[in-house]
Amino acid sequence: MEKSVRKVTPLVLALSMALVCGAFAGDNENATFSITSSQLLTGVGAADLVEISVGTDNWVNVQQVDVMLEVSSPAHFDMSIAAIVLGDDLPNENAFPPGNWRALGGLVEEGTDNRIKVGFALLDPDPAAVGRTGTADFKIRLLTSATLTADTEASVEIVQVSLGPGATERDLVAVGEIVVINPPITSPELLRVGDGDVSVLLSGLGEAEVLDDSRGEVTVAVRFIDPADGDPSAQEISWRVTHNGGESIFALNGGATEILSGAVSDIISTTDETGQAFLILDAGVEDEDGSSTSAVITATTSGLDSEGQYVDVGVSFSVTWDIAVPAQLSGFAGDVTVGGDVALTWSVPSQTSNLGWQVHRSLDGKLFVKVGSLVPGDGTTDVFRQFQFVDTDLPVVEEVQYYLRQVDLDGSTTRSQIISVALNGMLPPVPAAYTLDQNYPNPFNPDTTIEFGLASGSNVQLVVYDLAGQVIRTLIAGDQMPAGYHVAAWDGRNSSGAKVGSGVYLYRLSAGEFVEMRKMTLLQ
Repeated sequence: MEKSVRKVTPLVLALSMALVCGAFAGDNENATFSITSSQLLTGVGAADLVEISVGTDNWVNVQQVDVMLEVSSPAHFDMSIAAIVLGDDLPNENAFPPGNWRALGGLVEEGTDNRIKVGFALLDPDPAAVGRTGTADFKIRLLTSATLTADTEASVEIVQVSLGPGATERDLVAVGEIVVINPPITSPELLRVGDGDVSVLLSGLGEAEVLDDSRGEVTVAVRFIDPADGDPSAQEISWRVTHNGGESIFALNGGATEILSGAVSDIISTTDETGQAFLILDAGVEDEDGSSTSAVITATTSGLDSEGQYVDVGVSFSVTWDIAVPAQLSGFAGDVTVGGDVALTWSVPSQTSNLGWQVHRSLDGKLFVKVGSLVPGDGTTDVFRQFQFVDTDLPVVEEVQYYLRQVDLDGSTTRSQIISVALNGMLPPVPAAYTLDQNYPNPFNPDTTIEFGLASGSNVQLVVYDLAGQVIRTLIAGDQMPAGYHVAAWDGRNSSGAKVGSGVYLYRLSAGEFVEMRKMTLLQ
């Protein structure tokens, strides 16, 4: 890789006097300073010269200038080699003229090990000499240390500049401009929004081909993060749906695209202004002999990293559409334990090629998410057996639903009936700290649940904002609430009762001194 700076021999500084740095409210208090060269330098190694070009304006009769630099570490630079470059090295209209302008040697600021003062002055014996007015350009040069490598991240900051017609007539101007050397490579990201493994019941006959909020509709969503220019919109997302089941699947983005059993289909969508893109799928039974259907969905795209190289990124999802073919259970029930968990128990009179059981949980009785790991089965046996699973990661809601999916050794599955477990009678423990959980489901439509925990009784405010910081809805308006776990719901409407559009929203919890904010995504 070609270096962004060139390697030279150490500089010989002609002068090494330090100017007095005073504070003075004078004609140069409005002077401006900005770095005009690149503020990201890559491939910088040992004993390399770093040049920083500085453009300025609004000078009035300036004859003396001090520039305070702060480096990331004295181990990153040769602290004895720092200078200002003037005159012939800057052949442009703003360059300093030759003559009595002289750069002054760099000195480490007293009491520090990482601050260097460099400067320049008009050395003219004539007291009537007029200093620089208007614009002025100059360069700062530093030499990296013998131990710095191209993998070492370093920085140089122009902290402040003092300037004026004399040593006691100086204005002090804060600058805060930074050059980053060998910055780490940042790559684009494609993040999965919501759960990556979900299951629903198959839609009814004729319901899968249209967008009608039938029970089999599933939305999978991603978010693209672009480090190159920060604008994640209009990014093309490629969705590949690999169909592994027996029923037809329909992609419902912009119309119905049928994906036949065993087929692979590619679908394109683009991200919105928040970087989000989504794919809506549905599957339904075609006749009474329908069977469970599943699909693996991969979303991929590519983008530039911070070095201008294209990088491929992707995420995957798994979706299963079940048909209500009940597993052979003698019983299936759930109870709340003393500790606030849910204990599920089920029994079977016998088993045939039983690999195990997967537990699925839902908050709405429609979209189910797998919880926990596989509960092992016993293969084939005629022995009566009871199984148990304890769900310890419970949302704070009044009721949850569960079903079991039995997985056979050949990969075939059957599912149990759905049972409901009421949680409103349980008394969860008081949390040790204040918490604000991610809303569930996310993304959501039409409503979502927000859970939070209070370590002690507090005045609580929970507010939904858009990305511009405008208040969309106040869910809890400063109410006094007791210690414990609490839940709030948002129906996707603003304070006037109107539905808001698809996009990313923020929700902010204030409880005493605790303040936290999270994002959530509404997909209409």
